[in-house]
Amino acid sequence: MADQALRLISHAGALFFVLCSLFLLSSVAVLLQPNHGQFSGAPVKEQWREAVTSLAGELHPDDLLVLHPYYALPLWQYYAPRVTPDPLPAPTVFPLFGEGSCVVDNRGDAQAISACFKRSYDPDFNQAASGKKRALLLIAPDHAATIDPPKTLEDLQADYKARIIEQPPTEPDAYGWMGLRFLYPQRLWTCGPKKFLGVETMCQSFPELFRATAGEPSAPPAPAVPLEATFGGEVQLRGYTINLFGGQARPGGALPITLYWQSQVNPTKNYSMFLHLCQNCEQPPLAGVDDAPLRGYAPAGLTSTWRGYPVHDERSLALPDDLAPGRYTLILGVRPADEDPSNLSLRLPVTGTQAEVHGGTRLVLGEIDIAAK
Repeated sequence: MADQALRLISHAGALFFVLCSLFLLSSVAVLLQPNHGQFSGAPVKEQWREAVTSLAGELHPDDLLVLHPYYALPLWQYYAPRVTPDPLPAPTVFPLFGEGSCVVDNRGDAQAISACFKRSYDPDFNQAASGKKRALLLIAPDHAATIDPPKTLEDLQADYKARIIEQPPTEPDAYGWMGLRFLYPQRLWTCGPKKFLGVETMCQSFPELFRATAGEPSAPPAPAVPLEATFGGEVQLRGYTINLFGGQARPGGALPITLYWQSQVNPTKNYSMFLHLCQNCEQPPLAGVDDAPLRGYAPAGLTSTWRGYPVHDERSLALPDDLAPGRYTLILGVRPADEDPSNLSLRLPVTGTQAEVHGGTRLVLGEIDIAAK
């Protein structure tokens, strides 16, 4: 009897060893997968940190930031203070998408679901966007689909025929009602999507300050600092606005600035605008950004399409972590977008301004104080 018990214990021990070995081998195999393993270099989880970091580098304090779905708010609250020292604007969320009545009451009828969401959600969105000049969306499409169902290609084609959307669709929707609002321009200026694993950002700029009610008077945004200057006889700066997070610029944070443009003639090229932060401005800049307006997205991002209408361009300078506190000069220039930026001879000459100009091509916007960490 004792011998039988010992044999059972021995067999059980051997079986346990085999099972542990199989578990260990399978775990190692998962980690070493060439395309998705922990050591493959490929992301293995939703990239919320990366998405929030990206937004921290482009948000302005007066932007409308929408987070969808609403129940992802704790992820924003966790990552935002960890990726930047700047106090970012709180996201706007719409819990009504989680109430389920639009989907339940109109199950199987995508048009009716969309109409229900529009009736329920539009007033809240309009109120949140009132007076804003730009809106950004942080969306996790797979999560959002649980409360805001995407549309089929047939549904989108029906929307196009009904003139609900302005561009003919070519593929099914992946974003639901909220995402579609940002995905299609619909008389707005696109300022660019970005994709991360499981998370995406979208951006739309309003040509005029957003009106909460149809018929409400509105106007193009105006600069806080009027400053006239013409670059190359083609594009005219009307001024700029610097809107700092918490009233100060800090190392490791961002310097948000909006440039206000207008074309005097039909520009012959697409141009890129560069901003440099410097103390000795004859030396390479300590921080800078060089990009087309609205990241180059048509129509407003292509200067060759400008026809006299005012354009506002929000951008941010990333401030290095080791930037010393003190006073810095902010300089603006314009160059052809498709040319080598190191070819300084292609920079457009600055005329028609009372402001200081460096080397005939770099306009001094003003001075900025950088706070200590």
